[in-house]
Amino acid sequence: MRFWPFSYIVKHTNSQLVSLNIEHTKPITTIELPAPNKNGGMSVSEALCKRRSIRNFSSERISNQQLSDLLWSACGINGERKNGDRSNYLHTNPTACNHQEVMIYVFMKEGVYLYDSINNCLGQIKKKDFRTKLSKLSFVQNAAICLCLVSDISKMTRFDDKYRRDMYSTLDIGYVSENIYLHCAANNLATCACGLVNREKIAYLLGLNRAKVFLVHPIGII
Repeated sequence: MRFWPFSYIVKHTNSQLVSLNIEHTKPITTIELPAPNKNGGMSVSEALCKRRSIRNFSSERISNQQLSDLLWSACGINGERKNGDRSNYLHTNPTACNHQEVMIYVFMKEGVYLYDSINNCLGQIKKKDFRTKLSKLSFVQNAAICLCLVSDISKMTRFDDKYRRDMYSTLDIGYVSENIYLHCAANNLATCACGLVNREKIAYLLGLNRAKVFLVHPIGII
């Protein structure tokens, strides 16, 4: 087991759609999302007061602008640091040792998409509607959009022991989940972090190898 200090270089590509843990390295199609709105809005204190798990909501689909804003709040890019000809991206969500291992899959009627925060787009990896495969919970199956939170364990290269990978990947997913909660609270959207999900079926569907399925967040309009 290694402890601090030690050196490490974070390597980034210009896309998050390519992963060693994903069978479908090339998206079927790509949805370019509108630029997220980063200005104004409710204060953090007000959002904390409104934060709730809401299971009863409209099945109406949110707009692409709302989806872009939500995904950016969850784990979007909020800064960039240049290191020569390379870019190190900063995110709205913290991750242990900056591993940036959290991925969000978006389940919709049109198919399943992987969020690429660097390029602010959705890469389609499945054409069919697989929302009913996520969980037996009816409000998850009926939601127009569901966010599936996954941790790509292969990116956690600073940790050479299972204990720390398990512990920090769980914490990192929690940060993203709370970001989703606060964004929804501030924008009159409904969500609920659902742990009663079909993890093995989802992992098989998404072609995941060394990645863990954690939570599903159905998204609706109040």
